[in-house]
Amino acid sequence: MTASELGRKLKEARLAKRMTQAEVVGDFITRNMLSQIESGAAMPSVRTLSYLARVLDLPTEQLIAGDGASEDAFRILLDAKAAYRAGDFAAVPCDETAFPDEVSDELYALAARACLIRARSEAGVQAPSDVTTLIRRAIDFSGKGLYTNEALRSEAVLFLNEQVGRLRDYYKALAEE
Repeated sequence: MTASELGRKLKEARLAKRMTQAEVVGDFITRNMLSQIESGAAMPSVRTLSYLARVLDLPTEQLIAGDGASEDAFRILLDAKAAYRAGDFAAVPCDETAFPDEVSDELYALAARACLIRARSEAGVQAPSDVTTLIRRAIDFSGKGLYTNEALRSEAVLFLNEQVGRLRDYYKALAEE
């Protein structure tokens, strides 16, 4: 579903409830942001969409219904968030080809954290190339989308440098034997 279609649905639901934008937004988002969403100029995050659905007494699925691709994208994001919350970081997609455009910003943020957590837990257990691949994905994902996270990116770069140093020491010790 496009941003303009979603915005139209939200505006229609708000008007049907005879609510003003100020009544809908409360303390959660700004009235200006709701105006941008309703006009199709902005796409709400999943959290904002869930909030708006709750305030307007609509099932979240109804807001994205009609577009199978959007429903699938929303399901992928909900599954990734559930896996992350459950600590199942391997179930969070770490391949950006699996990131639907509609929810890619949130998935980049989740995947960056999940990849770094997995890399830390697998360091010393998995092959160094697998660990460095996860760290590189964390670095890449932390710099993409709306939720760019420079602190996470820096943390991942430092961890990558640690891993490279460990590998260098390991190979140096092997060569001396």
